Amino acid sequence: MSKMDGHVAALYRLLPGEFTAARNALAKQMGAAGAEVRTLEKPQAAAWAVNQLYWQRRPAYDALIKAAGVMRQAHAQMLSGRKADVAQAEAAHRDAMCAATLAIREVAQAAGESLSGGTLEAIADTLRSLPTDDPPGQLARPLKPLGWRRSEQLMSRVQSPESGSQDSRGEEGGGGGCRARGRGDDE
Repeated sequence: MSKMDGHVAALYRLLPGEFTAARNALAKQMGAAGAEVRTLEKPQAAAWAVNQLYWQRRPAYDALIKAAGVMRQAHAQMLSGRKADVAQAEAAHRDAMCAATLAIREVAQAAGESLSGGTLEAIADTLRSLPTDDPPGQLARPLKPLGWRRSEQLMSRVQSPESGSQDSRGEEGGGGGCRARGRGDDE
């Protein structure tokens, strides 16, 4: 990692309100090389939250990436006609998503940042999209799942007149269906 890469990575560890001033100061400090730094976008709330998962709760991030790889491999095996325990891989991915979501909520709360329902949905979409080719911990915008995963997600949404917007499993939106098990909502 070059010196500039290290400085840029450090920007994405900052609180959202600190990013722009720190980016501009770094660009000025870098002189001619600072022109590239000036183009860096301030992370949107969901991207900031997922970046913090990478920087502050690496074991949860790594577990999610591993579970996503296992799930994708299981799907690939099944599609090629080989035996695969897709249900187990999906359950492990779901558990890793929940752990990551809870870790993000804790990090945001500790930082004094609130996460709206829309932001939690964008976080869930971003977590479902990982891994990507983007440098980990340096997202500027939330990600959207591609292909059949996004279609599956959209198709599973139903409107329940008794309880509001829910997905096909009866889970409320805003965090990928994860709830702190055994704990009350502190938001």
